[in-house]
This record gives sequence, C-alpha cells and structure tokens, in this order.
Amino acid sequence: PQNVLCIKDRISWEASPYATGYTVRLNGVEYPVEACCFSIPKEAICDSYEIAVCAQCGEDHITSSAFSEEVRIERNEWNVNEKGNVLEKYNGTEKVVTIPQGITEIKAKAFFNHDGLEKVIFPDGLRMIGQKAFYHCTQLKEFEFPESLKVIESEAFFGTSISTLTIPKGVERIGDSCFAGCNNLETLTINAPNMKVGSKAFYRCINLNAVSFPNGFYELYPGMFRGCTELNRISLPEGLHSIRDGAISYIMRLESICVPASVTTIEAGAF
Repeated sequence: PQNVLCIKDRISWEASPYATGYTVRLNGVEYPVEACCFSIPKEAICDSYEIAVCAQCGEDHITSSAFSEEVRIERNEWNVNEKGNVLEKYNGTEKVVTIPQGITEIKAKAFFNHDGLEKVIFPDGLRMIGQKAFYHCTQLKEFEFPESLKVIESEAFFGTSISTLTIPKGVERIGDSCFAGCNNLETLTINAPNMKVGSKAFYRCINLNAVSFPNGFYELYPGMFRGCTELNRISLPEGLHSIRDGAISYIMRLESICVPASVTTIEAGAF
C-alpha cells in the first residue's frame, strides 16, 4: 500500500528453476534466504555494494555468482525505524517531498545538504525536527509547520531559502542557530508565547525586515537577531521581561523601538 513505509533497501532477482533457496553474498557476508528478494539489514545499508546471488537445490549450488548480473537494487526513499514513526534518512532526489503520515520525528541530518530540495510537506502529528535535519538545503523555500510541532533542534534549517516563516503556538523550543543564515527570510511570525530559543537562532538573516511576537513572549535570547542588517520593524510584546546580550545587535536599519514597561533586564550589548 502507498502509505506503508519500506524500512530497508531491497535486492531482488528472477527466480531460478528448481531452486529451493538462495545465498546472498553482500560485501563479503553471506545470508541464506528462501525467496528471490532480500531486505538489506539496517546495519549493512551503504552507498555501494558488492553482491552475488547463488541459487541452491538442497545442498547443491545450481547457479554461479554470475547470476548476480541479474540482481536489482531497489533503493527506498525513506529509512525509518521499526515502528515507522521516526524518519532517519531521506534517500530520494525529488524537488517536492511529502513526508508520510505517521512520522512524529525527523532525525538529525535526515535531509542534510539536499541542495535540490525546494518544498517539504510535513505530516500532521510531527513533534520533533532534529539537529541539522535540513541543514544547507539551499533551494528549500517552501514549507509550513504543523500545529503539533514541539521542538526544532539546533541548525535544523541553517542556510535554507525560505522567505516567510510562521512558528506555531505549540512550539516549546528551537535550538542554537536554528534558522541562521536564511538569507531570503523577510517576514517572521512567532506564535509560541512559551518558546525557549537557543543562541543566535536567526543570526545573519540579512533580509529579515519584520518580526512579530505574541503577547507573553518572555525573553529575547542571546544573539537572537544579531546581524539581521535589514530589520526595520520589530514590535516587542507586552510581558517581555529580558533582552539578552546581542539580541538585537549589528542592525543598521532599525530607527526606533518601544521597550515595554514589563522589561526588567537589558544586558550589555543587547542593542
């Protein structure tokens, strides 16, 4: 079925007459199998293989390793865990990717450096995006986070090409440099009042010009908008308590800002 994920890459071949079983020799390791297909064990998956397949009738080999010329490797786009809810690695080359329903976590570096990727459709129910998951996907310019999302780890979207970004209200934490170097980002809307933010989360988003926060957003974190040189519209929320070191620093276009009466701490270098 279309919505069922294959966990492993597969080797397959044409059935041999009279064969009662087969032996697959994969990178020097032999595996006995009964059918004319073989799912590569997770620990053996790699970028290249040396493969030979011998058909057997009882104890006798009835074909030689030349039979391996008929072998086909079927590469799966998705490597997931045994339960099917954690995406460990994407192996495809599509420009537009729809991550299957049922995935609740995207592991670290799952799409690392896929420079042809342009759009991602995330599934409902996704809760976590791992460290460097979409790091340096330089053509990635379109995605929308589901309301279920809770955590985005450090550098997850570093260097992507998004132009507008909305962070849902349920997000609890984003990591260090999570969206740093997103040079096409122009508009940021944060809807998560209780979100914790790692250092330099939006560092050097050099075209970011407008940021909005929900009331109750507690803190501007260290280096949060450092080096966002085009930022000229930022309305600080009621309920803000702290503006940390370098939070709004190295910004050339910002001419005015209103600091709410709720602020009790402005650290050195904040502006």
